[in-house]
Amino acid sequence: MKTTSKTVIFYKNGDVFSKYPVTITPRKYRSFDILLAELSMKTELPQGVRYLLDKENGAQVKNIEDLQDGKEYVCASNARLKRLAYGKKGLPGWRSKQHIDLPPITNPPPTRNLGSTGSSDIRTHYRRIETKAPRRLEPLKPNTASRTSDAKQVTSHQRVLKLHHGNEGIRHNRDIKHHPKHQDVSPKASTDNALPKITDSNNNRDYSHTKADNNNKDLKSPNERKPQSPKYKRPLVTDKEVTDVYNFGQKLGDGNFAIVRQCKDKITQKEFAIKIIDKRKIRGKEKMIDDEIAIMRRCRHPNIVRLFEDYDSATEIYLVMELIKGGDLFDAISSSVKFTEHVAKSYFRDMCKALAYLHKRKIVHRDLKPENLLVHKRSDGQTHLKLADFGLAMEVTAPIFTVCGTPTYVAPEILEENGYGLKVDMWAAGVITYIMLCGFPPFRSPNRDQDELFDLIQSGEFEFLSPYWDPVSDDAKDLISTMLVVDPTKRATADQVLQHRW
Repeated sequence: MKTTSKTVIFYKNGDVFSKYPVTITPRKYRSFDILLAELSMKTELPQGVRYLLDKENGAQVKNIEDLQDGKEYVCASNARLKRLAYGKKGLPGWRSKQHIDLPPITNPPPTRNLGSTGSSDIRTHYRRIETKAPRRLEPLKPNTASRTSDAKQVTSHQRVLKLHHGNEGIRHNRDIKHHPKHQDVSPKASTDNALPKITDSNNNRDYSHTKADNNNKDLKSPNERKPQSPKYKRPLVTDKEVTDVYNFGQKLGDGNFAIVRQCKDKITQKEFAIKIIDKRKIRGKEKMIDDEIAIMRRCRHPNIVRLFEDYDSATEIYLVMELIKGGDLFDAISSSVKFTEHVAKSYFRDMCKALAYLHKRKIVHRDLKPENLLVHKRSDGQTHLKLADFGLAMEVTAPIFTVCGTPTYVAPEILEENGYGLKVDMWAAGVITYIMLCGFPPFRSPNRDQDELFDLIQSGEFEFLSPYWDPVSDDAKDLISTMLVVDPTKRATADQVLQHRW
């Protein structure tokens, strides 16, 4: 195998200002699909990158070997090249999210003013880790705020690739063995004795089942055994039977095979979120949907978004879910930058109560991150978290070998590919708790290099940077240190951290 590298420039079809230089080596991109998955994350094409086209003549490139060093190509979702002056100098169009470099490991993160552009950029590292099986691309994440049970953004353009149905490419590199953005900023003033009060929002947010089609690979080890879905069969109904029960309202979001709407029960007038999945677009993915629904049916906990009903018609699957209007934890962090210990402690308890409930039932979530923790506003104005998006969740009956998750939160044992279990959720909980208290993640690559990030995660070495951690109690630091332990057998469980003195 050739070991030489080549640097290739990619553009997004129809965008003359986009420019994505990629250094290609046999070690990093062992297949063409891995490269396509990576480019899907970089370019944020809603349907993912399915074609690489010669910039000059539109000819398709079908193998990595055909890419020439120093040459420029166009990434596209279809085989038609939009003939524009790619590489033209000028100002790109306005984007609602600005991409900010993460602070180096050894230096404190610089402050910046978020202004009106939105959140700081931690989602930079949110590439979904992919493995070997069916390719499933998830729609790019929007940057708005109303959610449903599976909590995945669906309109707009954030990124965060979802392994099982995601659109962000995670490379299966370094023998993997495979949005958001974050930086520290002067925290918004908040009191020590009250949780932030989140106002309701009608903005769109992401919903877990609104994933995309087939452009990312989910690497499954042949040794992985996923429990079969229950033999439960949803009775077939007509679409009219559903609309006889619910009035459909505004669209909250959409994806490649689903649309999410607000709905209201005609009798009780209670509001829900209803996900409408187009059966024609999920052929071959039916078991994926059934598995997620089966797990959601089992979950009844105040800190887990609830699935109330599901209907099956000849052409659609309808999921009636709890409607959450308060956005997600990522939005809350973005607006506050970091929380007081009082607030972080409350959110931490909500998160770990949900995990304790799942782990007691041998269910691992595998995609714990701020976007999947929805902020629910209570009638008293206070807030608490609800865990959403069970697209990667599964029952643990044996060690799991599928490489999946989101890089910033992925546990070292997932990268090692020696088998993992429930404890991967606890690692992610440790990362989230760290972020809540200081505003940036414990493991970050100054160059946004995924290999470097994974090396840092596997080393398990992190620090509580001064002055950002100076006001934080030793108990909080001790708690985080019990979760960010490389050896999963020595990592604290959900029940144990809930008993911690912090």
